[in-house]
Amino acid sequence: MLKQIAFLLRLTIFFNSSFTSAQDVSTQDVGDCTCGFYDADTDLLFTDSTIVYFNETDTIPDSLVVESFEHRYDRGWNALYRQGAATDNVEISNDTTARNRSSLAVYCNPGDGEGLVDIFFGSFRSSMRAPRSWFRGSAMSMMLHHNITETWNLDVMNTDNSSQAWVAMVSQGKFADTWLGTNFTDLLAVGTNPWHYVEYRVDWTRDRIDYYIDGVLQRSDTKKLNGTLPSTPAPLKWQHWSQGNVYTTQGPPGKRSQANLGWTRIFFNSSTATKAERLSFDEKCSPAAACLMNDNNLRGSSPHSPASLKPWKQHKPAWKLLWIPLTVDIIFGGLFVLVTTKTLLRRFSMERLNQFLGFSKRPAPATETPRTSSDSDRNTVMGTNPGDPFSDRTALPESSSTSPHSARDLHTISEGTTTPTYSGYSTPAPGHQSPTPSTRRVYSRPAEGLLAAPFPHDGSSGMNMAPGGSSSRMIPSTTTSAATSYADLLFPYSTPVVMPSKSGLQPSPLAKSPITEPEQSKTESKTAPASAAKPGIAAAPRVDYLAGFISMSAILVTVNHFGLTFWAGVIIPSVRPHYQSEIWARKTFANYFLDPLWIGPFLMVSTRFLVSNYLRTGKLENMAQKIVARPFRLLTPVASIATLTYFLSDAGALNWLEYLASVTWSPWPFTVIVKNPGVFISELIQLAYLIPNAAPMITYNYCTGVLWTIPVQLQGAWQTLLALIMIKECKTPWKRFSLYAFCIVNHWYALSWGSYYYAGVLLADLEITFKYKKWLHPRPWVYYPLLIVLILLAIGGFTYDSAVQYTGVQYAQVEYGIHPHPGSGLSIKQSGNSVYPDYFIPRLNALVTTVAMQTIVEISPAVQKVLSFKFLQWLFPHVFTIYLIHGFIFWSVGSWAMVSIFSYGHPYWLCCLLVTIICYGVLLASLPILTPPIELLGKNFTLHLWEHASQEPVPRKPTTHPFGIEMLNSTTLSTTVNAVTVNLSHSLKNGLLWASHAPAGADLTAIRILSHQNQSVLGQ
Repeated sequence: MLKQIAFLLRLTIFFNSSFTSAQDVSTQDVGDCTCGFYDADTDLLFTDSTIVYFNETDTIPDSLVVESFEHRYDRGWNALYRQGAATDNVEISNDTTARNRSSLAVYCNPGDGEGLVDIFFGSFRSSMRAPRSWFRGSAMSMMLHHNITETWNLDVMNTDNSSQAWVAMVSQGKFADTWLGTNFTDLLAVGTNPWHYVEYRVDWTRDRIDYYIDGVLQRSDTKKLNGTLPSTPAPLKWQHWSQGNVYTTQGPPGKRSQANLGWTRIFFNSSTATKAERLSFDEKCSPAAACLMNDNNLRGSSPHSPASLKPWKQHKPAWKLLWIPLTVDIIFGGLFVLVTTKTLLRRFSMERLNQFLGFSKRPAPATETPRTSSDSDRNTVMGTNPGDPFSDRTALPESSSTSPHSARDLHTISEGTTTPTYSGYSTPAPGHQSPTPSTRRVYSRPAEGLLAAPFPHDGSSGMNMAPGGSSSRMIPSTTTSAATSYADLLFPYSTPVVMPSKSGLQPSPLAKSPITEPEQSKTESKTAPASAAKPGIAAAPRVDYLAGFISMSAILVTVNHFGLTFWAGVIIPSVRPHYQSEIWARKTFANYFLDPLWIGPFLMVSTRFLVSNYLRTGKLENMAQKIVARPFRLLTPVASIATLTYFLSDAGALNWLEYLASVTWSPWPFTVIVKNPGVFISELIQLAYLIPNAAPMITYNYCTGVLWTIPVQLQGAWQTLLALIMIKECKTPWKRFSLYAFCIVNHWYALSWGSYYYAGVLLADLEITFKYKKWLHPRPWVYYPLLIVLILLAIGGFTYDSAVQYTGVQYAQVEYGIHPHPGSGLSIKQSGNSVYPDYFIPRLNALVTTVAMQTIVEISPAVQKVLSFKFLQWLFPHVFTIYLIHGFIFWSVGSWAMVSIFSYGHPYWLCCLLVTIICYGVLLASLPILTPPIELLGKNFTLHLWEHASQEPVPRKPTTHPFGIEMLNSTTLSTTVNAVTVNLSHSLKNGLLWASHAPAGADLTAIRILSHQNQSVLGQ
């Protein structure tokens, strides 16, 4: 199969003293130059040389070896063809297109040698002729290669279009950008014809690498410019090759292409020379005694020992065991393991483990608010349904405007005049989740309670500031679980949890949800006749299917990215397929499952629950809560995963990705490590401020580039929440729906993702305000035709993209041309800018398909039952983690697995199967590890953010409180402090402290320690 993929010829020098050729009597053998070779122009002196003129010999000299090999993989982001070589593709012949000049012809076959010697710096000169202009792209190269970074090369490339032919001059494995070379047209302008034989020269020293063409310096790499330069001995190679890289060689040739090597003159230092030999050379030789490099009479090769044929290896110093740091590491590592193990053993139970992994449901609350049919949106994956695995969540505390206790009530509560209550989100400890009637006496004055009895303290982590056992400061619960991850992100803070009362009492006002359905709606729901729904069309009692719909969409998005990475021929028509079945799949069913429009449900479903509370209650507090917290709730997990992948990438996790294209033939995977942490932080901040449609810079530094949707979601959330105020005020239905239609159409025409969000608001409004499903289900003559139309629209949206395979018409480009061009005001087609739209630009068929699928999911009980599959429900809390981490796993673990398995010679279909199992196995195994910490971090941050944004802060008090500032000027200050300090040490008992020996004239102060949490209330 390799012969159909690539061909590459490599020549590598062997240094032998047996070289003989037809030489003129006036020539001089390089073996006579015992003091080396000197170039006066560059002041360079080297010890060894090999010089070959191919017009003076009929056979390939012994100093050159032609090799035959096949590579299983090759390095290069767009290296779509692997390299191979054959001995019958090298011959000395007359170049008929250059006046029958005799040269070494090096051939590169369509779509289908290497000895070893260590050269340590030198001047390398060759007369090369580029591949012919009438063939497709290939390159004739002179290179020195040890590994990825210890390399330099000079590539003469004809490209597919000869007007773009150029010479690349790069080092250290850099990508061959055009600014790192020179174009043929520039050389022709100065009188050098690169289409014929031209001298190419590279001078490599410790401090710089200079590239010459026809004796003229073209560019230089220096230590000052590059920081480092190649400094490892390595073999020198000439090769005629093509890998199909569209950014460099292009090609490969459609027919057998020829390039030529006229002669080689190389001067170098050998790495096999010993220290004694080098000292001897320095003592007896000088530049004046050396032969000149420009002497064209030199022939032959310097003698070398057989040791020169062995690969150079870096000397490794003797390994020593560093006992001191090893001992420190062992001690602290042991302490970490001991403490961690003890903590886990105290908290571990199989039931908790199963709940954490999602294999068992969390226990239902003791009491539950009666559900009504109008609660369908609240008792969702975010609700309080006891059967719902996603009902365990922590909501944000209410704002100070709705909370019965603000910071200014601290003193009142501490005196026991008010019995505070707890809600599920303000409970400081499990023991205080519900208020109970106080069994202690409530004192009207602090002094009475202070003197009457010791103040008891609880062993919990809570804080009792009153006999009722409550704190006025709302302390968010830190309890979290994997089951709250994507739920909180998609549907942030839609329903605070109502904690049950241990005493059987009703929950306190603070525990009630601020978005309770109006009483009238509840009454209507309770009294609704049971016969409202016809047999066969019963509305689902829960909306777990929305969680399943999101999970299924997430899976299909990952499958799309997996396909683009490993079998792109199924998705991209321009990619060569490994099997003909890939073409058949692309033209039939593949597009229905691998289309990128599966990203649509993420936007639309999140919008539905983002606005549901305000549509139901009309309270601006809830909207303010979402506007403040949503950006941070969204960006915190993104920043966490991006930072993790940044460090792993910098550690080499993506090293195999650059070899992947030569195996998969897919040019899609590409990413580079960000230059420095400052740029990385800047790219993260850009996500919060970027205005769609545009690709953020982090797209090029993040696997699969999925983060382009983050600015879309942020802008869509703000846009939707603000527009919702206007929508809510449109009381007349026809005006309301006219506004929806106007906004959706205009956003589509403006190429804005806002059309998705307005469509999501529309579906939420139909359900919450107009309750269209209650009207629709009892009317089969309306329900079934609507369902059929929606199914046809959904299928038609996918078929719209598949039709390109048969008609050849790019319908997405046609639609894109209809939209306005911002610069001219004309349509994009009229302005001459009609191209295929980028992936971050919305399309009409994707919008229609997403709306149709979402509506089908909402109204079809059969689809809801399928989407309520347990695996999808278990997967739902991890959806955002999957979305963020799947690309990194595919491109790190997947690329390593694919290249490694394929290198053993296994068929490609088996490699894909094994890589699929490996990648998705690693992905599923990583979810319980990654989801809890990033969700805990994001949730706690946004909880505290909203708490500080919504609650009135505690009034600031002077440093001298409770004493007046006049005491600082009092002569009795020293006496008072000393007296109080002495009595402090004798009066600490049962948490009470009071001064009994204050001097005359001083204020008698009782200091009351309320708990072991370092908080106190001072009373005078």
